Amino acid sequence: MLNTPVPIQATSPLATTIKLFLNNALIKTVNGTTITDTIPAQNFGHNWVNQWVRILATNDTASVADSFCYTVIPQPAVAELPPGVVDGINYVDSTKVVVSLYAPEKKQLLRHW
Repeated sequence: MLNTPVPIQATSPLATTIKLFLNNALIKTVNGTTITDTIPAQNFGHNWVNQWVRILATNDTASVADSFCYTVIPQPAVAELPPGVVDGINYVDSTKVVVSLYAPEKKQLLRHW
């Protein structure tokens, strides 16, 4: 859900520096072996786009990274039916129909691939 806190915590016992990135933008750097932060789940104005979180731990001789992604599912839009349309199949003419589905328990938008 939009703006839900996403807790971030990573530990790398041999690290001297740990960096936190969101969509390849550096958002935090910590000197040490542990990083902890909380980021608000954002979709940055885009629907159904993965947001990538990456942690990079480094020392003088090596580096290691891990990542995950999240997607903020937008609230479904609720719109009034067009005039004359009722739930079910509405025949416009011999070649066109309008289908209206009533889904009171709908929790999210359906994504078509």
